[in-house]
Amino acid sequence: MSMSAAFVDSLVAKTLENLTTFTSELAVQVTEALPGAEDDPAHLDEETEELLTDVLYCADTLMGEDGVWDVSSAPAGMAHCIPGRKFSHVSSRLVSVTMSQVIQSLQDTFNTDQETIERLKLKVQQRKPAALTLHLTVKEAMVHCRRSLKGSTNTYVTVTSPTGAVHTTRTIKGTLYPKWMDKFDLLLSDLQSDQLLLELWLEAERDDRRAQRIYRKFAHSSSSSPLLLGSLRLPVKEIGLSYLDGWYEVDDRVDEADQEYDSSKVYISGCISTITDIKNKQSHGALVKHVMDHVLHTGISKEPWTGRLPEGVAAVTAQHALLLSLSIATQQLIWWRIASQETGVDDTWALSQLKSVQSSLVMNLYSSEELLEFTSSLCQFQDKCTERIKNLDTLFPMSSGYSKLQLSSMLNALQSLQTHPRTRQLLGEAKRPSVTHQVIGAIELYAKNWWWKLSQETILKATSIDDQLAAVLSITEEVLVVLEDHSQYFDAIFMKEMNIRALTYIYQIVVSSLVECLQPALNKLHNNIIDPQSSENPDHIPHYDFGCGSSLWKVYKNLKRISTQDLGLPLVVKVKTGIDQYYQWFIPGVQSWIHFTNHLAREQVWEALQRDNFTPIDQHNSFSHSSLETTAIFHSLKVWWYKLAWPDPDSSVQFLQIMLENMYSLCIYYVGALCERADDMLEETSKGYLICQKVCVGAQNVEHIQKEMERLLEIIGFDSQVHKICQAGGSSLVSQIRASVDTLFLSKADDMKVKSQELRDTIIYKMKSTIEKCLDEACECGSSSQLLKEVLDPSLNILHNGLEDNKFQDYLWRFWKLILKIFCTKVANNSKCERAYYETLYKILQETFNFFTPQSGGLDHHKAKNEEYTSLLNHLEIMKMNTDALISHFYHERCNEQHEELLPKKGLLVIR
Repeated sequence: MSMSAAFVDSLVAKTLENLTTFTSELAVQVTEALPGAEDDPAHLDEETEELLTDVLYCADTLMGEDGVWDVSSAPAGMAHCIPGRKFSHVSSRLVSVTMSQVIQSLQDTFNTDQETIERLKLKVQQRKPAALTLHLTVKEAMVHCRRSLKGSTNTYVTVTSPTGAVHTTRTIKGTLYPKWMDKFDLLLSDLQSDQLLLELWLEAERDDRRAQRIYRKFAHSSSSSPLLLGSLRLPVKEIGLSYLDGWYEVDDRVDEADQEYDSSKVYISGCISTITDIKNKQSHGALVKHVMDHVLHTGISKEPWTGRLPEGVAAVTAQHALLLSLSIATQQLIWWRIASQETGVDDTWALSQLKSVQSSLVMNLYSSEELLEFTSSLCQFQDKCTERIKNLDTLFPMSSGYSKLQLSSMLNALQSLQTHPRTRQLLGEAKRPSVTHQVIGAIELYAKNWWWKLSQETILKATSIDDQLAAVLSITEEVLVVLEDHSQYFDAIFMKEMNIRALTYIYQIVVSSLVECLQPALNKLHNNIIDPQSSENPDHIPHYDFGCGSSLWKVYKNLKRISTQDLGLPLVVKVKTGIDQYYQWFIPGVQSWIHFTNHLAREQVWEALQRDNFTPIDQHNSFSHSSLETTAIFHSLKVWWYKLAWPDPDSSVQFLQIMLENMYSLCIYYVGALCERADDMLEETSKGYLICQKVCVGAQNVEHIQKEMERLLEIIGFDSQVHKICQAGGSSLVSQIRASVDTLFLSKADDMKVKSQELRDTIIYKMKSTIEKCLDEACECGSSSQLLKEVLDPSLNILHNGLEDNKFQDYLWRFWKLILKIFCTKVANNSKCERAYYETLYKILQETFNFFTPQSGGLDHHKAKNEEYTSLLNHLEIMKMNTDALISHFYHERCNEQHEELLPKKGLLVIR
């Protein structure tokens, strides 16, 4: 039964504990859910209530109900003096704070109400009053008086405490620069009204009559009693505001008209110690924590907190520190320890606190316990800073006006941890990693996080090819921005404050990730650039082109900029990332695009020819628009190639060879397509097709294309690319390339010549029916005018005027050959005609021969009398003979044959 009862009691206790926890959490949730709940006064726990009671006790002790407290406008933790330095009595602006302001500040800081304050005041009244003691040290003085008194006077100082007790320093003889270092402990009764009186006295040596006489004259008295040079009345409350340590001028007690006498000075130092009823002597850190939470979480400004406190808050923190007898060094350590863990604190102020603590550290002003706390704060500060570096662009945005100063101060503080010997020693004893290594690791993690976030928002969300291309372009643009911005902003700050090339580590992480991500994505995109030679539908326009200004082109250019950016980084860094080989990712795309542009260029040439009406473009150029548009394609390809600026000489030459072959082929294609429009270049009449001016324009088009074809190597800058290869040590390869290109040109030039001849043959062939028809008419009427004057003469005249002489001669010769064939056909098809028919043909043939062989401008007389012409002429001559003449001609030929047989024979012996 006892075990069962114990078990039940334990179960009930556990249930009550869980219920209490659940009730507390539910109350918190309900409180947070209620509108305006955050403004309601919070319930103070026992520890916080005790702290608030102590703070009220300090205010009551030092101010009372009607007193005031002067606070400085300087930031928190900034004392009017720094340990080890002379104290300047010229303080910052002081503001008087009343008790009501203090109470209101406490209500705001602790989020409590007036009722709680009044209840805690009753507790304060039950405590023992605090006992305050001023520990004063009179160190030295500088007495300014007549030169005649020097070496014959004695000086001392009297100190009158607030209680009326008079304390006197030792008398230093024979000097106007006495040094005492005398210490006094003075009890204080009321900090608000107590004052300290210091008086500087001077007396002459008694056995020095001359000095006594001069002294009495100087003191305007016949007495030889000590001379009061001046006095200093110092309110004790001012000592409570700051650490007393410095020179103070004493009020003159002599005639101000005496110009030989200057104000004297006394060097004093001191501090106030207390005996209080405050139980927790370590509570000042908790108060600072409350204060900092209040100012950081209730401020409306988005800028960092610079250490400036509300006047009432500044008063209570100073009073609390005073009654706890905290030294300036300890106060600064507490402010640093709390501030180093908070976010939203101004880094410049935090840096100044660290510097102050380090100065005190050098002077061994901290206990072993405080050193442990300081070491712990250093470790936490180091970790906090590295976490902030991991979110560099978020916490230190370049758009913010104060980010640069904040980051500089933070890095300066980190650098100070490892450059200051004492803090470096403390971190080493704590076995902390090197600050530099930790910062570099944070920079690398920042770069990884930045890339991960970018890839999550872009490439990983892309599902379609369209989205992937947009994502790839966006990524390269973002990487460019971050590299350029970091090189000018963050990298400069890290270099200045910590001598760390942050950009090196950011570049390595970001660009390596970029290379790893973009290679497979670009391969997919290149597969969508359709090659008309391998595509089932060559007329299909590519979904993604590689033309100037396209998205894929921009990606290529962005990667080129990333690879060639002058960021001051070692070349090995870029090589390590793999970005220097970026162009290899685009080789398939360039090849596909070159093939496609060749197909597209042919379409453009065909469309240009369909639009062409074969009229000269202007009075200075005899070719038409189709040839101009065709050569413009060459220049467009040249612009594309120059803008591409392909970095690899070897593959560059390969691309150029392909482009050259395509452009050569395009020239040939143009002439071939021109042949198909031969009908449009001829004039159609009732007699048939006749030569017109359009034929000359077509011929000029071919001439223009041929000239551009010969200049293609120069147009695309082939020699400069070959020169780059030669400079890289590939002279043997250059020879092979030049030989290959020369062979290609000769081959294409021959093809071009054949196509040009084909065009002329096509035009002449189109006139065959016209010539045949006119020849028939000429034979019927017995006159060659139907053929020569109405057809050949106007046509050949147009050609003679519109073409160069060699081109005209070629046309003339081809016409002559055509006419001979037509005559031969006529003779063969009309073998049974009357003799008069052949006489007419004979006559027309001779007249036609004379037409083609004038004395100037025609065919060569001997060349025109070729075998075909001679045979035809002889045949017609026979066909037009009568019977008697024909028999006579037959026997004459037989006679000649017999005569040839009687001639001596000659033989040729061939031995194999």
